Amino acid sequence: MSSHRPLRLTLAHINDTHSQFDPTTLALTLPTLGQVHAPCGGYPRLSSALNQARADARQTGRQLLALHAGDCFQGSLYFSHYKGRLNAILNNQLDLDAMVLGNHEFDLGNPMLSTFIQGLQFPVLAANMDLSQERTDKTSPMRGLSNLLDYDPGQQRGRYLVKHLDGEPVALFGLTLDNMHELACADNDTQFHPCLDVARATIDAIEHAGINKIIILSHLGYDRDLQLAEQLDGVAAIIGGHTHVLQGDFQNLGLGGRDHYAVVINNTAVVQAGSNALFLGQLQLDLDADGTLRRVDGGNALLVGQTLSTDAEGRHPLPPAQTEQALAYLSQQTNVTLADNDPALQTLLQQHYKPALLEFEQQIIARTQQPLRHLRIPDDQGGSQVAPLLARAMRWQARQLGHQVDFGLHNAGGTRASVNQGPISAGWVAGTLAPFAIGIVKYQVSGDALRATLESAINNALNNGVVGTGTGSYPYVWGLRFRYDAEADMGQRIVQLQCRHQGHWVDVDAQRQYTGVSTGYTAAGKEGYYPLAHLPEPPLELQITIAEAVINHWRHLGQLEPAL
Repeated sequence: MSSHRPLRLTLAHINDTHSQFDPTTLALTLPTLGQVHAPCGGYPRLSSALNQARADARQTGRQLLALHAGDCFQGSLYFSHYKGRLNAILNNQLDLDAMVLGNHEFDLGNPMLSTFIQGLQFPVLAANMDLSQERTDKTSPMRGLSNLLDYDPGQQRGRYLVKHLDGEPVALFGLTLDNMHELACADNDTQFHPCLDVARATIDAIEHAGINKIIILSHLGYDRDLQLAEQLDGVAAIIGGHTHVLQGDFQNLGLGGRDHYAVVINNTAVVQAGSNALFLGQLQLDLDADGTLRRVDGGNALLVGQTLSTDAEGRHPLPPAQTEQALAYLSQQTNVTLADNDPALQTLLQQHYKPALLEFEQQIIARTQQPLRHLRIPDDQGGSQVAPLLARAMRWQARQLGHQVDFGLHNAGGTRASVNQGPISAGWVAGTLAPFAIGIVKYQVSGDALRATLESAINNALNNGVVGTGTGSYPYVWGLRFRYDAEADMGQRIVQLQCRHQGHWVDVDAQRQYTGVSTGYTAAGKEGYYPLAHLPEPPLELQITIAEAVINHWRHLGQLEPAL
């Protein structure tokens, strides 16, 4: 006779928070009031909402787990300035039960990630990440960390976490991208095994241990999670991230949304909760003794503050009568949580971490007399006016450091915003324009390999004869010019490739070596830049981030002009 018991479980989940510790002002469209601006999300408000979720679970006799589905790194000036240290502090404050590793956690390499994991007070899950070949001479290795549940090569399965809830064991394991090396900067000695194979082997081990309630924390993306639910048996829920999908209908707020909340496939509930610490998902599962889903409920809720305004900057508060009307409407919506900021977390941020950022944000480094637009793929008006300026800044910075550099190369996805007319601050560059704290590197590349790199990156961005990874790979350059012929045969699509030399444009020689500078991300061959991953000599790290290079160059220029 089975000793298992039914379980009433709530999974409070977040994903892709990207260091958005402060609230984000969102424009909400409300009945009769039109557009209202509200402070939403942020970690103090998220902490408050989680605490309320725990209290509600206790009152209703439910067990609660708080879970993060990956990508807490990058995305804000907080990360640019404090790297992973502040993420460890604040995610600890949320009192999470577990987190899966996302691709951005690897952006600064394994040693920095190892330091981050060691600072956490909860387990980190990555069942398909194999560290068995990690070099032993690293200053801060990840292999063997006590709170990291990764791949077990001896057992040929993932390690998993067991939580005992109301006397019933629940197993959790994490899956991260098995094509990680195409997207992120994980060290080459780190392997990522196929997710489906690892999941099946891990589930078999869990069931063999007598546990029939299984949760997967996934950073694979929504569509892959749906596929996984079809392919696996015995999993109660897949808590997902990576693709920033907001499940649910948020038309009542003038926002988007995809599918209904908790898509159930093959007796597995699949959920995801948007991004940027704006939403808290609460998946309510009633599980029978044998692990079968008897009831699925819950939803994503936008975390909204009560200080409403008519403008995005919050300078014009909504009149009291309209504020009362708006708050009354919001309080009645099941997909809204009116949440105050957690005072302790708010004080921690405001007193210890925010002042240094405010000073940085107020440093005006340059001005522009006209707006400069950024788009990834060129249209009939041309390409990005901004991304080439970042490539130019990297080349300028390398030359300032004494390196002879022919060109700068930057991927469109590494530029995150257009430039508005007027003053430009150092904080905006590091926090908004180039928020990925990734270093720049110098490398030698033959003309032939350079041509192949440009074509490969554009093919990838356009899905032209290849299965691409996204439009962010489109290349922008400084010191080079070329034309791409989409109709030409593969390998022949870059035509008229020239390099600027002593004030003149000169055809690139296929056999000659050229010196380029890029971020470490593109130089590692990510997202279509594959030829750069196979250069005879490894790139030289210049010990400066792209944001720092842009700030230094634009401060030098003073006045910003569009790229010609």
